[in-house]
Amino acid sequence: MKLVVVESPAKAKTIEKYLGGGYRVLASYGHVRDLPPKDGSVDPDRGFAMEWETYADKAKQLKAIADAAKQADALILATDPDREGEAISWHVQELLAKKKALPAQVERVTFNAITKSAVTEAMANPRALDEDLIDAYRARRALDYLVGFTLSPVLWRKLPGAKSAGRVQSVALRLVVDREREIELFRPQEYWSVTAILEADGIEFPARLVRYRGEKLERLSLGDEGSALAAKRAVEEGHFTVATVETRPITRNPPPPFTTSTLQQEAARKLGLSASVTMRLAQNLYEEGAITYMRTDGVQMAPEAVSAARRAIADRYDAGYVPDRPRIYETKAKNAQEAHEAIRPTDFSRERAGSGDHARLYELIWKRALASQMASARLERTTVELTDGTGQHALRATGQVVLFPGFLALYEEGRDDPDDEESRRLPRLAQGDAPAKKKVDAEQHFTQPPPRYSEASLVKKMEELGIGRPSTYASILQTLKDRDYVRLEKGRFVPEESGRLVTAFLERFFERYVSYDFTARLEDELDDISGGRAQWQQVLDAFWRDFKPKTAEVMEQKPSDITAALDTFLSPWLFPDKGDGSDPRLCPLCGTGRLGLRGGRFGAFVACSNYPDCKYTRRFGQNGEQAAGEGTQLLGKDPGSGLDVTLRSGRFGPYFQLGEGKDAKRASLPKDVPPAEADLDMALRLLSLPRTIGVHPETGKEITASIGRYGPYLAHDGKYAKLGSTAEVFEIGMNAAVVKLAEAASGGGRRAGSREPLKVLGKHPRTEAEIRLMEGRFGPYVTDGTTNATLPKTLAPDQVTLEEAAQLIDDRAAKGPTKKGRAGKGGARKSTKGKK
Repeated sequence: MKLVVVESPAKAKTIEKYLGGGYRVLASYGHVRDLPPKDGSVDPDRGFAMEWETYADKAKQLKAIADAAKQADALILATDPDREGEAISWHVQELLAKKKALPAQVERVTFNAITKSAVTEAMANPRALDEDLIDAYRARRALDYLVGFTLSPVLWRKLPGAKSAGRVQSVALRLVVDREREIELFRPQEYWSVTAILEADGIEFPARLVRYRGEKLERLSLGDEGSALAAKRAVEEGHFTVATVETRPITRNPPPPFTTSTLQQEAARKLGLSASVTMRLAQNLYEEGAITYMRTDGVQMAPEAVSAARRAIADRYDAGYVPDRPRIYETKAKNAQEAHEAIRPTDFSRERAGSGDHARLYELIWKRALASQMASARLERTTVELTDGTGQHALRATGQVVLFPGFLALYEEGRDDPDDEESRRLPRLAQGDAPAKKKVDAEQHFTQPPPRYSEASLVKKMEELGIGRPSTYASILQTLKDRDYVRLEKGRFVPEESGRLVTAFLERFFERYVSYDFTARLEDELDDISGGRAQWQQVLDAFWRDFKPKTAEVMEQKPSDITAALDTFLSPWLFPDKGDGSDPRLCPLCGTGRLGLRGGRFGAFVACSNYPDCKYTRRFGQNGEQAAGEGTQLLGKDPGSGLDVTLRSGRFGPYFQLGEGKDAKRASLPKDVPPAEADLDMALRLLSLPRTIGVHPETGKEITASIGRYGPYLAHDGKYAKLGSTAEVFEIGMNAAVVKLAEAASGGGRRAGSREPLKVLGKHPRTEAEIRLMEGRFGPYVTDGTTNATLPKTLAPDQVTLEEAAQLIDDRAAKGPTKKGRAGKGGARKSTKGKK
């Protein structure tokens, strides 16, 4: 018997089916060990020796692999075909060797797609473990550990409220913060445009004024309303005829098939998916055998795949859509290794896979890969210039016509900032034509700052700079969100105060290590290790030789010195020039003290130099009038009592307060209310709770709505019912409240804790147990009656599939029982049904 080790149970089941008898396939469930999170796990003084620790929740699975290995004639390591996959195989081999369970014959196989032909071919061509890839993994893991466990303690001690810092995450955060600084420093300029709406052959089209009084108009030439209206009158009074018609053919070539980063970008633009959700869905499609491996920076497809794509195009369209020769692509990404194929379907005749988001993502991959081998689109771009009788004024109209759609018949790449002009159609015009003038508009504009990064544009920027690798982009963005260093507003990254402060600290004291060039050069060196061109310990030694003394130097500084340095560094942002000649640091409360940055238990804040006589403070990075007390912002006065309403920072987060002293009333800012909405109106509404909805028609007792420790709720005669949101507390009416209370009392209603399943998904593929989707106290979960598994936040309950649920249950079961009285990771518990 030959033992095959893969990463996921879904992959194991598929491969075992392909291999048949004589093979046993087991899953490692991802990585099996890591550096323990403590000092000394990497020892620079002993050649960067590493102390590895086996994951406690993998003990059961590793025992199963070891037991099977003792009975096996050969071990075949078939984990994913990248650096992480190579590392997992190496870890498994090392652990089996320690347990004296390693068969005499050990082979490594890789396949880019989980299809029978790919798996069979890989088994026929085994190789040894790639030591260069393993060294590259060790170097990256050691480097990230050394940065995290050396730099983070400096942050904790010198920058109150900071959480941690990572090698690549800190640089990605700097990108977001730098963009925010650009936006804040941007000063909009007014400009005007003059546009005439013309008509010919029944088709209306716009024409923009491009020459006025004999001078070419630049973007900012018409800088005020007066000049714009004068130009508008000139157009209204002029008689414009077509002076020139320029028609230029344009050829548009299709984009290459997806890489990891371009898939994340396009899925964000077209499907609204985050990078982490995109990678989870792609992982599922790969394990189902629907697509090739999804962590890649290669843009080429295998020759047989190109041939299959060309046949599929010929079947779907006519021969004109198939180019004479197959298209060959080369990556433009910095640090690209092209180790694998681009992401493509394993079968181009399969137009659909999965359901819900899985199906949408597969369709995107299928269309992009097929389009990459289609004929170019042929377009005709037309530019028409119209002049008045004097020749002093000119209008220009542009548009384009698709002569042959080519790949555009199937797929068009999304854009962060689409240009409407490209899709505009013009009527057929000739020199001397005089289109009818319908109206003339003068429109005011202001120059716009650069846009904040979306997930797509941030991934694109990181790839351009050579920061991170394809497999890390999703986790980098998720880490920034998890640490509350950034937040998403309308799909764009906004740095939080903590993120800005950490970035400022790193720029001031560790500038080299958050510079874009340095990070990219280090990525080059790490790639050299994986290519066998550099020795991993030498690369680490060169980094550590400079980094360790720098951290020691900063650690020796007093926190007050750190704060003073940051005060100077951040002065242009914290205390911007008001433009009226006044001192931006002058305290608005006492009028004599000067404002400065201070460090507190819950983070940085701005305070008056006359403390304690003057208690003026404001939160770090917050402008506006403030009230007394640390972390206190004055919102206004309560119209009824005349007392001050303030927003304060407490141990458990922001809260509103009405009045002062022991009689003051307080209300926490609910988690589902954005900080931007923490204004006087919201404060008064929350401070007024509980809200009386009315009298219950049956009992004659009041029904109230309020917000408690566990969220919004209804109360009536000592009984309660959960509400879905803060907004519902203020909006729910009598009829809906009575229904919710009745459902809660009878145990009905999903929100009231009903034990009825939300949905029966079907039978577990392996155990045949019925899998149900349930609503629990801590959110939705799936269960097979024995094991419960909480749904990850990225997986919507109404979109979970039987396969996803089964894998969640298998993953949870493999972790073993949780500690008594506590849920395991993800909050799932073993069922106690049938136990005494």
